[in-house]
Amino acid sequence: MAAQQNLQKANDPMHGNEHHDSFLEWMALLTLGILLMVMLFIYIPKSIANQQVKKEPENSPGEFEFPLGSFDCRHQIEGDPDTTRIVKFDVHAHVDGKISDLMMFDRKLGDFQNRIQEVVDETIRECPETHFHENDLGHLKKTLKSRINTMIGKELVDNVIVTKFQMFRLPNQI
Repeated sequence: MAAQQNLQKANDPMHGNEHHDSFLEWMALLTLGILLMVMLFIYIPKSIANQQVKKEPENSPGEFEFPLGSFDCRHQIEGDPDTTRIVKFDVHAHVDGKISDLMMFDRKLGDFQNRIQEVVDETIRECPETHFHENDLGHLKKTLKSRINTMIGKELVDNVIVTKFQMFRLPNQI
């Protein structure tokens, strides 16, 4: 009986393929694994790159210091016609707001550069001598901030920074 079963198995065309079937299963698993690895190597770096390159929202807060210029203002001192006051300094505007506000200020800064120079010059001319002797130049900064915001038509400047401040008094020579 056992011999007859072995003979039937040998003549059965489906029976001799056990080794062939396990080889095909192994090849299918290997191919599937390779495809999975290729997809991971392609997809994962792209998804990481997409997460790292997120654009900053238009309304997100930001802050920036805009240079307004280096100034050299010379004025005859009121009440002392024989003396000239020379004030030299750099001015920066600190703007803190939405990105759109920063961009608008930058545009207006380019449009109003001559007017800004005029505002600074007038402010220095009108400023009493005592304001130049303050440690933080508080009155000068506050006045410049107010006048610049008025000129551009919106309260964008939240602080004015004055650097390299120097003041001289020189006698007028004829």
